[in-house]
Amino acid sequence: MITALLIALATAANAQIRFPDINQNTSSSAASSAFLDASSNAINNGIPNVAKGIIYPRVDLSTFVAFGGAPIGAPSSYPTQYDGFMVYNTKVGGVAGVGATQGTLTAGYWFYENKSTRITDGIWKPLGVIDNPWKNLNGTIATSVSDSIVFKGTSVGINVDNPEATLEVNGSVKLSNLSSTNIGSNLLIEDGIGNVQKISLDDLKVLINKNTIPGTDIEALDLQTIASGLIHIDDVRGSNTTWRHDFASSLINTNTTVTLPVNLISSANLKIDFKVPLPSEDYIVIATVKTISLNLIGAYNYQLNVLVADKTKNGFTLNVLEEKEGGRENYIEYIVMYDKSRAMAVATGPNTFTKQQYHTALLSDKGAYAATSLSMYATNHLAGNITLNGDLRTDALKTSDVKYYGEFGQGALNSQTNTRSYTSDNVFHKAICPDNRIVTGIQIYATTYLDGYMKVQCTALNPGYTTQPSPGVIDTQGPGVNDDNKVHFTKCPAGQYVQGVRIYSTPFLDGDMGLYCTPIIKN
Repeated sequence: MITALLIALATAANAQIRFPDINQNTSSSAASSAFLDASSNAINNGIPNVAKGIIYPRVDLSTFVAFGGAPIGAPSSYPTQYDGFMVYNTKVGGVAGVGATQGTLTAGYWFYENKSTRITDGIWKPLGVIDNPWKNLNGTIATSVSDSIVFKGTSVGINVDNPEATLEVNGSVKLSNLSSTNIGSNLLIEDGIGNVQKISLDDLKVLINKNTIPGTDIEALDLQTIASGLIHIDDVRGSNTTWRHDFASSLINTNTTVTLPVNLISSANLKIDFKVPLPSEDYIVIATVKTISLNLIGAYNYQLNVLVADKTKNGFTLNVLEEKEGGRENYIEYIVMYDKSRAMAVATGPNTFTKQQYHTALLSDKGAYAATSLSMYATNHLAGNITLNGDLRTDALKTSDVKYYGEFGQGALNSQTNTRSYTSDNVFHKAICPDNRIVTGIQIYATTYLDGYMKVQCTALNPGYTTQPSPGVIDTQGPGVNDDNKVHFTKCPAGQYVQGVRIYSTPFLDGDMGLYCTPIIKN
């Protein structure tokens, strides 16, 4: 019947199909998997130029506005809603008259993809055409290794699945045959999170000449010295001694004498008052100890350290830590510096002799300050004076939304919930804020030394601000576990803020203090 139908179509006046030899090219095969087979003719297969292709009728898809052959969708009448229907389109530009169109029409083969149950819900797609973004200079697709090419896409990632910049490379970059001339006024630098930025030579010279204040993330050139002083502690062999203050600025009140207990493993708080209160607590105190040995037996064992604590607008405290007895004379020299250009704050916890209680340092008590650095003092282990430096970010911090997080999830202040216990040794103790929250405080429990139950205070960001995805790599790390009798300090790169803390524990929290850092991104 198929043969008869094809013969009838081929010989009719309005025939739509022609064969080289209708009698030789029509037959039937009831078991064939192909509905139409033109490959099984032995005669035509041996003739090079006969019966070798199929010629489609031409159609302007922009004027093709309906599918014929009703009913459509019945089991015996186009049950697939014309899915897979293929045509040769002649129209360039515009869209098809029925169904959706992928891109705009071009000349060539198109097929109709329709997985729906409605004939008009499909989409016309070009067959075998892929717009390669790598182009020749004239806009045609590059095909040769010798072509000079341009990239017409939006971003390129090398060893990166989802590039976040026009070009993102995960790996090393090598540049060959660079010019050796010194022509130009800009250099490229990396901003600490992988982004390459341009910097002028003049700006670079300014950065190079800046010095960072030890134990802080403050640039010395930004600070103005407003006060300084020298404290002389007499021979410490007696049961007690007095100290006298030689002032060097009218801002310092020098009328107070404080008794310093000695010959005890103890501490003394030497309070320095300002005659005139400062506008804010945004000042830095650098204090050093100068010791003169009295050449007495055991003098070499004497250790005196000084830490700055309890800063207010009205003054600060020098916390003098005496670790061992011995005969020495000591001078404590300090400088007070103030940064008028930067709004910052410092939060400090209890001293190193505070035991069997929580050590807490909260920037949130001072305002909307995001943590930029963290320090602690180590005697034999990390022992106290937890200090957070922070920058004022009233634009970004939502101070009404504050939560606490330990290593294993959300907790609470003065709580062990979801924190790592102080009995957990020889591991890192961690506390990390979730995405879109910044560290504004920290709390650690001290047994004999700082020991466990660490949690961070995490303040949410305002709408329109985000952090980078959850941190997984330490951005900066302080001294090791064997660095004793010193401040352990670590800070985030410039322009970034603390999102989490990690500290290694031996019998107690001991060192390798690291920070997880993130920029605050304005969307």
